[in-house]
Amino acid sequence: HIRVADASTFYALPEGSRGIFVGGGGAVRIPRLIGAARMADMMLTGRVYNAEDGEKVGFAQYLVPQGTAFDKALELALRVAQNAP
Repeated sequence: HIRVADASTFYALPEGSRGIFVGGGGAVRIPRLIGAARMADMMLTGRVYNAEDGEKVGFAQYLVPQGTAFDKALELALRVAQNAP
């Protein structure tokens, strides 16, 4: 999938700091994006990535100004739709 984030985006796994199990698939999907070590850091320390740092580590492929993520996603979808079937 292609992921678009705007400047207000943040990435966090706050469950560990709240004493609950990290569930909902995050512990399975996130390491595929950013690696197990970065995910463990987020889980164990409560680290939060802002939009810019999140893009750098692989949470999103595109970072756009706040409020323009849908426009960028639509632009990308239209571009993809122009490809051969």
